[in-house]
Amino acid sequence: MTERPTKHGDYTVHVASSAEECDKLLDRLWPPERMPTVLGFDAEYSAERRVALVQLADRRCAVLVRLCTPGEPPSYFRALPPALERVLACPTCWKAGVGVHDDCAALERQYAMPKRAAACLDLAAVAMAFGVAAGRRSLGDLALSIVGEEKQERAGIGSWARSTVLNERQKQYAAGDARLGLRLADAMYESLRESSSESLESFCRRAERKAAEFVEVHGSEF
Repeated sequence: MTERPTKHGDYTVHVASSAEECDKLLDRLWPPERMPTVLGFDAEYSAERRVALVQLADRRCAVLVRLCTPGEPPSYFRALPPALERVLACPTCWKAGVGVHDDCAALERQYAMPKRAAACLDLAAVAMAFGVAAGRRSLGDLALSIVGEEKQERAGIGSWARSTVLNERQKQYAAGDARLGLRLADAMYESLRESSSESLESFCRRAERKAAEFVEVHGSEF
């Protein structure tokens, strides 16, 4: 079922419920020749711990990609939509969020992806590596401490895999998490860049290296 885009001021939330819808949306919004430097990224899981929804956000819109046909039980896509694979594997488009590596690993286990996800920026690891956070922090913790924004409560959201149509609260929650990833990446860039001439792309590469070194020393659980 095609879900109409939802407007929130000048921001639009799109829902793709099929591979065809996903490919059309992503190819129109973020074609290969015009990929953004950073996209906010998140994923939502079903009760069976399978990825049921992938969220991507830029400064104008969010795209919520449903990876199953809802039902009892839900029917999961056999493969990721090609355009979603392209975005995830793009080495120059950074996917920023908390737990990004875990979410991408879950997608790789769930689907036979021709290429592994690239340019993944785990903001919790970045915050720890740069001393912005004294301990591991959730997306909500980081959002409150760094950009002063409260993350929407998850209670009562409902099932991502069994809802025939995503309701407005589900859309706002899912889009909000991806948008927070982008906002945090922007805020960290502004506060942690080496100089005014350091580009966002250069910062992301440096932040990813420093985060990887931190994880190597302290472990993935920090």
